[in-house]
Amino acid sequence: MGEKQTILVVDDAPESLTLLSLVLSKAGYAVQLADSGEKALQLISYCQPNLVLLDIQLHGIDGLEVLKRLKAATLTSEIPVILISGHTDFEKRITGLNLGAADYITKPFEMEELRIRIKLQLSLRNNAIVLTQQTESLRETNQKLQQEIERRQSAEDELCKIIGRSERSRLALLSVLEDQKITEAKKQVLLNVVQQEKCRLEALINSTTDEVWFTDCNGLFTLANQVAKKEFNLRNDNIDTLSLAKSVEILRPDGTPRPAQEAPVLRAIAGELVRNFEEIVRTPATGELRHRLVNSNPVRDETGKIIGAVSVVRDITEVRRKEEKQRQLEIQVRQSQKLEAIGQLSSGVAHDFNNLLGGILGNTELLLMEIAPGSSQRHHLESIVASCKRASTLTRQLLTFARKAPAEIRPIAVNEVIRQVVSIFGRTIDRRIEIVTELSAAPLFLEGDQSLLENALLNIAINARDAMPDGGQVIFSTNSIFLDKASIAGTVDNPEGVYVKITVEDTGTGIPKDVLSHIFEPFFTTKELGKGTGLGLASVYGCVKQHNGYITLDSLVGRGTRFDIYLPLINPPENREEQEVTELVHGHGTLLVIDDENVYHSILKEMFEMLGYEVLCYYDGITALEYYREHFATVDGIILDINMPKMNGVECYIKLKAINPDVQVIVASGYGDNDANTVLLSEGVMAFVQKPFKISELSAKVAELIAKKNHI
Repeated sequence: MGEKQTILVVDDAPESLTLLSLVLSKAGYAVQLADSGEKALQLISYCQPNLVLLDIQLHGIDGLEVLKRLKAATLTSEIPVILISGHTDFEKRITGLNLGAADYITKPFEMEELRIRIKLQLSLRNNAIVLTQQTESLRETNQKLQQEIERRQSAEDELCKIIGRSERSRLALLSVLEDQKITEAKKQVLLNVVQQEKCRLEALINSTTDEVWFTDCNGLFTLANQVAKKEFNLRNDNIDTLSLAKSVEILRPDGTPRPAQEAPVLRAIAGELVRNFEEIVRTPATGELRHRLVNSNPVRDETGKIIGAVSVVRDITEVRRKEEKQRQLEIQVRQSQKLEAIGQLSSGVAHDFNNLLGGILGNTELLLMEIAPGSSQRHHLESIVASCKRASTLTRQLLTFARKAPAEIRPIAVNEVIRQVVSIFGRTIDRRIEIVTELSAAPLFLEGDQSLLENALLNIAINARDAMPDGGQVIFSTNSIFLDKASIAGTVDNPEGVYVKITVEDTGTGIPKDVLSHIFEPFFTTKELGKGTGLGLASVYGCVKQHNGYITLDSLVGRGTRFDIYLPLINPPENREEQEVTELVHGHGTLLVIDDENVYHSILKEMFEMLGYEVLCYYDGITALEYYREHFATVDGIILDINMPKMNGVECYIKLKAINPDVQVIVASGYGDNDANTVLLSEGVMAFVQKPFKISELSAKVAELIAKKNHI
């Protein structure tokens, strides 16, 4: 694990500093606090935070002036700053963004939204640093490459001159010998001159780390340096160009085969000056594909006639690997940003959709309470309730992908979950599909939300079914496995230890490689329109991450697909049975409902008044606090929403508790803010109810809440 990243929070409201410090610390950050602009500038000079969370409205030096000074200083100019502003601070937000603020968030804000914005800005900053380092390294490498190319180009030109002189000397000598017009003494002198030229030439071409080749005008390699001979396992110089080109695998840069006739040396013999021609060659020395940059020049005699060609070849494999690594890094950054954005969109859609469902479901259940059991209209109302529950499952999948679905954490018997999934799955498949179970003989337990896990496994199984239209096998297996750090290398924040391994394998059509990278994206589907939402495997991924596990995927087209899920193993729990509440629980007392949705006001007020309670409703935390401050002794319980204007549920609860430390609260939210829920529950909130909730469930929790208050 790396060092904690530090966040400097600048706000002159003590309660905001306390809340943000608590939430950010629980999110794993080191937190520095400043209650003024002056103190912030002093702190930042030595603590060097990774991010600054800066309120615009500050006493003394305001937030915009602090931002301006941070961006003007070299040491702090690159630190991302997120501005905190009110709804009326539009012009100041624009000014802040122009001054260099990375982002802004408007009060009142959701803690989950703030956490995501902070995480995104830190991720962007870290990725920017990595990209800058990679880019600088690549720039330096390219600069060195350019300098080396220029130096070697100069050497090539000189080499061409030497080779030209050498070849001309050799041809002249042959001509003289043939005509027998000189004496033996003169012949020996000429031979010595040629030998000296040859030695100088060999010394020159063997001093470079690049390959050097000389080819005569007939396409025969007549000279090669030691690097070239070693790379191609050559023992002599006279090698036919076409024969060599045909004997090794040579590709164009795009990976397509390169015809032998396109060889740069043959083009140079034809009179072309070939510069920076890139090719990919599987060299015999190593057997691996190497990227090469080829420069070929024609060699001419004193009359200008082409008598051969010289080629210098530089290996640029490492340069291309660095470029590919850089490209993959940029793809990963874009992918993570896309998934983060889609996660935010998904949670927002689920929040609004759950509020709509709450209105439909609540009013329908109220009608059911008033209609006689034998009424002809009862069936239609029950059908509406069932449809709402199915729609609620869809929003839960969205929240699961965004890792915001509130989990009902309890010990889970893994083999029982598999048997339950197989029982449900078996009723939905073609009889030509065989289900095989290979379950661990030893009982396996993990801690998590059983409904989420069942839904995840069922989604994998359904995808397996769809991949086997002509039948096949689906194999469910479980076992325990110890994973050390080497085994889980590449996974995110998974410690070594004993894990439950759940495998779902099929013998279906398999998944093409171009689809694998998108398989866990929400709304991505290869099914026909109307046959899939694209949320199944996205919710699987979110469920596994939410249970502190990880998932791997192996697929081969035509052979099948295998999912392996690894989740932390726990010791077997003590036996404890819980019964689901299905009956309405009556009671009495005064309830305070704090929720900005009018539909919940009418539903909760009517429902609980029918059950015997007095109900008061408020649209925001500020006005509710004003009432509670004067009448807290008469209020028996509070139903509190998290996502509200003016003041969110977390801030409201902290202030309610300041008025009355024994305040009894149930949190009812459709947003699934896990961080806020964790804070609230640790601070004493009794329970969390997910919208759209069941009337029976909420009535039981309210009765339990008031019973607890009466015993205080």
